[in-house]
Amino acid sequence: KTVVVFRVHLASLLLFSIIVMGKYRLSYFNGRGRAEVTRLVFALTGVEYEDNRVEGKDWPAMKPNTPFGFLPVLDVEGAGQLTESIPVALYVADELGVGGKNAFERGQANMIVTHLNDLFGKAAKHHFAKEEDKAAALKELEACKTSTFGNLEKLLKTNNGGSGFFIGDSATVADLMLFNVGGDKNNMLGDSDFPLLKALAARIAALPKIAAWVAKRPESAF
Repeated sequence: KTVVVFRVHLASLLLFSIIVMGKYRLSYFNGRGRAEVTRLVFALTGVEYEDNRVEGKDWPAMKPNTPFGFLPVLDVEGAGQLTESIPVALYVADELGVGGKNAFERGQANMIVTHLNDLFGKAAKHHFAKEEDKAAALKELEACKTSTFGNLEKLLKTNNGGSGFFIGDSATVADLMLFNVGGDKNNMLGDSDFPLLKALAARIAALPKIAAWVAKRPESAF
């Protein structure tokens, strides 16, 4: 009976692998930007997808065929399209098993990802601000960094003293979002005084599949 169960389980895994390979097409500009957290989910789970990097010259022709006229867009074979960076990332994380193990954990992950995305938005506002608006945008960004990372440092500490991950005992999309915003090339944690968050970002960077993705992904300006 054990052998039969194992064979059925193995067959199910093989079928799952066949279904998910090539099922997803993620379209975004040739940069990390608002698509990188979804790419990190694919990297962590080892699921294949088409990383469609749209060149500026091709965007005007593509734009009318997107749901809301901007990127990223996720095409899901047999289902349709999704857009908006956070819903896309959370959907893929849920589908691939790193969005949280139950409804409450998924809510926690959504909360953390959304909180960090607010900070990401402030950073983008500062980056694209006119010269005369830079100082005000920077002040707003720094205040948001202090608040966001302060909140998350306290939250992380409530789970196993902050020595593991935000949720449970394994990495979720929430941890990937912290790495994307606070670590990696964005490095908003920088020399700030949030040791638990810095250590978490370093743990995510050291995960073999994440490290492999970071090493092989295309170089980009943003």
